[in-house]
Amino acid sequence: MSDLMVADPPVVGLDVSVATMARGVLELNPRVAYCVEDAGAFAGIVGADQLRAVPELLWDRKTAGETMVPRNRLRPAELDASLTDALLAMEELDLVHMPVVREGRVVGLIARDRIVGVLRQAGLVQGM
Repeated sequence: MSDLMVADPPVVGLDVSVATMARGVLELNPRVAYCVEDAGAFAGIVGADQLRAVPELLWDRKTAGETMVPRNRLRPAELDASLTDALLAMEELDLVHMPVVREGRVVGLIARDRIVGVLRQAGLVQGM
């Protein structure tokens, strides 16, 4: 898992505006994702899908806390989790990115397309 994850992913607070997260970023990185923290603890994740769901007219008023997929709707992957388990959880929860945690702290993000690519190279999946 650690070989595929992005270590030290971008982290924002609950009150950061969607405008701050999206302006100039969505065009450059259409798969962007932010981990959201509240008082140093992982609170949720905001991905490109969540950012795009907010009308641009509301970007300055909506916050990460209002836009995120909250922690209680996620099952963050443990650093030693299998790629298959992480992929199945992402599919079930309809997520493009999954936070990777160690001792309750986010240490990285894993992307569904990276997992699928590795599994495809290994001949374990086709056409996903």
